[in-house]
Amino acid sequence: MRATIARSSVLALKVQVSIVYLVACVSKLATGAWMEGSALYCWTRIPAFGTPNWLEGLVFATTGNPVISVLLTWGTLLLEFALGVSLLLPLRFKLNVLLPAGFLLHGAISVRDGDRKLLHRDVRGAADPAHSG
Repeated sequence: MRATIARSSVLALKVQVSIVYLVACVSKLATGAWMEGSALYCWTRIPAFGTPNWLEGLVFATTGNPVISVLLTWGTLLLEFALGVSLLLPLRFKLNVLLPAGFLLHGAISVRDGDRKLLHRDVRGAADPAHSG
């Protein structure tokens, strides 16, 4: 009985994470910047979420290249979709491709954002000072 509950709980968590990534991907498809491939270019230049000064040169040069910017933007969408459907994918692919790619994605976000997002949140959780009314 305990093993069944444990397996069911793990499956429920996997389904929940899959839904989060699918929603993240699909919701971005309704946004023009994500569809045209310029979302990361725009996002890195928004002052409220901006890139730290010490990283601006690398980030702006990378996202300033239209080809690289489109590849990074659509690569993010592809990774989020793949993570969303990962329950249907072979274990080897998940361990060898999706796990490292997910760590790379979230590691890059953490390095670029640092603690700035956490420090700018108000009680309701708004990260954008313009929306923290």
